[in-house]
Order: sequence, then structure tokens, then C-alpha cells
Amino acid sequence: MPNSFGDPTRVLALDYASAIYRDHLKSVIASTKSGLHGSGITIQVYPFDVWLDVIRVLGQPAHYNFVNTIDSAQGASGVNPDQYLFWDDIHPTTGGHFELANEANRLLSGPIAPLGKATNISSRGMVGTGQNVLIAGFIISGNQPKKVIVRALGPTLSTLGVSGALADPTITIVNSSNVVVDSNDNWRNRQETEIAASGFAPPNDLESAIIATLAPGSYTAVVSGKNSGTGVALVDLYQLDASTSIFRNLSTRGFVGTGDNVLIGGLIIGNGEPPVIVLRAIGPTLSSFGIAQPLQDPTLELRDANGALIAFDNDWKDNTPTGIKATLLNPTDNRESAIIASLAAGNYTVIVRGNNGTTGVALVEAYRLHE
Repeated sequence: MPNSFGDPTRVLALDYASAIYRDHLKSVIASTKSGLHGSGITIQVYPFDVWLDVIRVLGQPAHYNFVNTIDSAQGASGVNPDQYLFWDDIHPTTGGHFELANEANRLLSGPIAPLGKATNISSRGMVGTGQNVLIAGFIISGNQPKKVIVRALGPTLSTLGVSGALADPTITIVNSSNVVVDSNDNWRNRQETEIAASGFAPPNDLESAIIATLAPGSYTAVVSGKNSGTGVALVDLYQLDASTSIFRNLSTRGFVGTGDNVLIGGLIIGNGEPPVIVLRAIGPTLSSFGIAQPLQDPTLELRDANGALIAFDNDWKDNTPTGIKATLLNPTDNRESAIIASLAAGNYTVIVRGNNGTTGVALVEAYRLHE
């Protein structure tokens, strides 16, 4: 039966019925697994809770072949299957779940277009001292090393109208073993020729840059002020080669103030099929990691290259909790924020603010769900 777009109460009722069924099904599956485990049998169940995300993973573009007998125009390819709730007098389910088998079969029987890669990341935030320096984290996933340039910009921001820019930023790359890979104060001091040839030389001589070929793994880029200087800075990362390795998870930790001093992340998605990205703004959880002044209630905005708002979230359970939980990336504190989105090629901005103008240290993260 078609959902009634003119009756929001009815839509919510149907959605609620479907959610109740899914929760009951999960309970039955968990009980069954437990019983089998007691008999020495272990099974693995892979549930799919959100049709859009799974369709993005299993097939591009999405195709649907069921027909609305009331309105034949709704039977065309491209119809949103979650516009319909099917009922067999026992189980409610959405058309999206029905179509997963077809999409999975198409995945196994033929190639799909590669997903777009994140080719650049950047974050702008307030650089303080101690725990309040600006820290960008990234994971290189794959089998090949990746050549990158990492930069820390400060004085250039003043020319773009940002007040209180960091006068002399330094940058340090650290690997997952907490070993310093490289560091730089002023970019012309070393690698000047290579950096200039890359096309990404910082505009100001006091700004910092490092070109490095990094093996797959986890890294952080730490931006601090020379001689304990403070101010707003930008840390960014560009890939310089065409290796098959990709930027998988990206994050930045920094102090979230007000006005120009909020935490701003930038993301460029290259050509290819839109990948599914989970964005998170973490605050209260940081206290369990020894952060003395975490942001207590972060909000999260996703904007396109024109500054238009794509999505907003305050508390992650408010908007798409089922979709977020299905990724297993849901924040541990209900006051933290999360957005799940399929992003076409282009430039995007992610902004973290404190709800009601509050301030503190926050972490903004971007997770790419699938290859």
C-alpha cells in the first residue's frame, strides 16, 4: 500500500510499524544465534536496515522492478521503494528490503562502477596550546604507499577575512606508533623545489608543508604555533599520485569557539559513483580520553560547494538513528551528532559548533563505508 505523502501521521505510523518489526526480528535472530551457540554452532547474520545505503553499496545505479497497480507511472525504474510498505497480514516491510536480493545478485554477476575517492581533506580551527592544538587524523587504506602533501596555513587566512589567524604554524606527522614521521616549520626551509613543483606551495613563507610517501596505516598531522603562538589555522592534505590506496577515515580534533573560531572540515570527492559517508561530531566522549574541556553538545552541518545546507544534526538519535546504528558508527553519547550521506563528486564543508554558543574541544570525523 502506498505511503500517503499528504498524511504525515500515517507515514510515521507505517514507519513505526516497520521499525517495530525489525526490532522484533533482531531479537529473534539474537535468541536463535544464542541457542545455536549453546549447541556448538556459530552463525553470522548480516542485517541490512536501510535500503538507500545498501543500494549504494550493492548496485549503481539503483533499479527497481515492482509496479504500483494503482498508479502505473510509479512502476518505472528509479522509484523510491521506501515510498511503499508491503503487508502480508503478518509482516510489514519496505520495497527497499525486497529489492536487496536483486541488487546483491547484480553485484555478484557483473562489475559495478568504482566509487569516488576522497582526494583532499582540510580542517580549519583554533590552534591553542597543550590539548588545544589542531590535530588531523587520516587512514590510508590499500596495498600501496600513497604520496601526499600536508600543509599548515595561517597568515593566508588573514587575506581571506579570517580574524586572529595563526602567525607562524608548524606541522608534524606522527604514525600510529606515535613516532614522528616528519615535521616542518617554514616550507621553504626544506623540500622547497618539490613542494613548488607540486602546485600546492603555501602562499606565505611562514606556513608549513611536508611531502611524504606514506605506507598504508593511521597517521595524525599536528598543527601548533611556533613559540606557543595561538590563532586560527588550516590543515589540509592532498594526494599527489594515482595509487589505488585511498583515504579511508578522516578526523580533526580542535577547540570549538564561536564566530570564525568554530571547527570547519573540508572534503573533496573525486569522480566515480557516490560513496556512502558517515560524518560525526564528538564532544562529551572525549572526556574519557583525558580531554579536560570537551564540547558538551556539538552540532554538525554538511554544506555543498555553494554553501547550501545539505544536512544538519544536533543529537544523533533525532534524525536517522536506524541508519547510523546500522553502520555500527553511532556515537556513544546521545548529545553527539552524526550524518549519513551519499556524496556525489564535488566539494563539501562540515561545520562543528557548540549548541547555544557553547565552546570546548571536539572531534569531527568522516568515515567512508565501502570500497
